Amino acid sequence: MSTRYTRADWQVWLEEYRQSGLSVKQFCELIEVSVATFYNWQRKVHRGSLWVARFSRRIRAFADSSLGLLFPGEIEAS
Repeated sequence: MSTRYTRADWQVWLEEYRQSGLSVKQFCELIEVSVATFYNWQRKVHRGSLWVARFSRRIRAFADSSLGLLFPGEIEAS
């Protein structure tokens, strides 16, 4: 039976991989996953972060419009 890992697990592992200096193959052997699985999750996590960035820009543009919406920590201009 295979183990299921979450997106959060992979986000942590991908950051650890970037900092490790290991090859993809070495890192995959360390965490006991296939190289194909590693690349699949790398693609999924990257796409997710791109979506968040695009969504954040759209929300910011919407908030900056004449609606006068504020994000937490922002001070309303008088």
